[in-house]
Amino acid sequence: MRRIGPDPRKLALQLCQSGASGEVSHIDPVVPVHNGTVKSKGLQVITAGTGILHNEVNNSRTKPMRALQIWFEPRTRGLGSAYSSKELETADHNNRFQLVLSPDGAEGSLVVQQEVRLSYGSFDRRSVLNFSPSSPDRSLYIFMVEGEATAVGRVLSKGDGLGLLRAGDVAVEAAAGAELLIFELPASEIS
Repeated sequence: MRRIGPDPRKLALQLCQSGASGEVSHIDPVVPVHNGTVKSKGLQVITAGTGILHNEVNNSRTKPMRALQIWFEPRTRGLGSAYSSKELETADHNNRFQLVLSPDGAEGSLVVQQEVRLSYGSFDRRSVLNFSPSSPDRSLYIFMVEGEATAVGRVLSKGDGLGLLRAGDVAVEAAAGAELLIFELPASEIS
């Protein structure tokens, strides 16, 4: 088991985990209702708040698991511990971008206590899409989970990231097999 806490200065975090392949089980022996399994294309948000005791393990003894952990410092301290999760429906992100995290739960996204919006897209054919941030002064960070895509003339491959200050609308050309995350952040968050 891993313990996160109880020092509030160290606890001011929210963890977002996205299943890239396989399944990861989240085990909370103190608050069993927080137990759950994040499957491939699933998402969970954990608020450490005043402290949590938890463990994350591959749900299979034979199949590999790959997940992305994204940590956010919440906009306020002293939040209670919380857990939320959802499985992403293929129709919502196939050959398009789906909002999956936001500060207000817009479009059915999970809530994160920070001024960040996170969109996910997976592509089974070559696609060119225009991504429009909620405001032109927002910055974007594009992260390639799988495959290749091109944005602002830059070719991105699995594991690559691209930060764009005050990005405005961005055309993304995704190859078949591409999966990517687009973080929409306040302009000052990327430097």
